[in-house]
Amino acid sequence: MFKQASGIIGSEILALEANLKIGEVSDFIIEPESGKIVALLLKKRLFAPPKIVSPQDIIDIVENSILVRSQEDATSLEEVVRAKEILAGGITFLGTRVETESGTHIGKVRDFIFDYPNFVVLKLYVQTNLLRELFQNELIIPTEKIVQVTKKAIIVSDDVISGSKVKGALPAG
Repeated sequence: MFKQASGIIGSEILALEANLKIGEVSDFIIEPESGKIVALLLKKRLFAPPKIVSPQDIIDIVENSILVRSQEDATSLEEVVRAKEILAGGITFLGTRVETESGTHIGKVRDFIFDYPNFVVLKLYVQTNLLRELFQNELIIPTEKIVQVTKKAIIVSDDVISGSKVKGALPAG
């Protein structure tokens, strides 16, 4: 099943055992080399350390809710070393600049879809820059075309400009 990142941002995290809302999703922490979602970052609460929910703790994703067993499933970011390293490195997908290997600026990641329950990013939806908007305002880029992910940009192979689809619908799921 496919899930859309924009449909998860802002979703409530609900602990079933306590029937309690334990937070809201603010972002994804994604392993840049594999595209695997390492954690969901929760919206920061005043004077509280950042918290995350690991994909293996998620029981289900239904409508606007992420279901976990207990409130202990929302752990401190400090407890998950790789998630902390990725976040500290400034690597994120949503809103990140996308460019080709040859340095052509394509646009910014507007959204992405991922495979659920495997939590692997499959495609990027890139809002193109102003010059490209005359011809196509969104590119759909499969993750196989990603060459490198840095904190400044997602670098994709040069052939995505000529080979990408224009404004396709997100798969149902």
